[in-house]
Amino acid sequence: MLKFNTTLEHVINTQATGRSNHKQFLEFGSKKKFLESELFDRKISNYIRNLKNAFAFSVHKDLRYIIILMYYSTTKSYGYYVLDTQTLQVAQADSVKIAKKEVLELVAANK
Repeated sequence: MLKFNTTLEHVINTQATGRSNHKQFLEFGSKKKFLESELFDRKISNYIRNLKNAFAFSVHKDLRYIIILMYYSTTKSYGYYVLDTQTLQVAQADSVKIAKKEVLELVAANK
């Protein structure tokens, strides 16, 4: 006999809080894939569409924070930014790993 003693939301949250933090982020390898996902409203999508040099995105599962990877061909350097989709403010990070760690800390502090 089947026992329905949990919810799908509980299962998803249990999976996302495992050892690895990469499951808490949706990864997009290009701006085109990010825009095709239609995760965000037109306002956010237009900002991203107009953003030059962006080539990869990591979106936290709650859709509040987007980590944007930039490559500047003129200086041959990378830039890492975290966009808060509620306030539209941007913070700079030293690497993707550090950006993800700090996003997870922000999410934990807001709970």
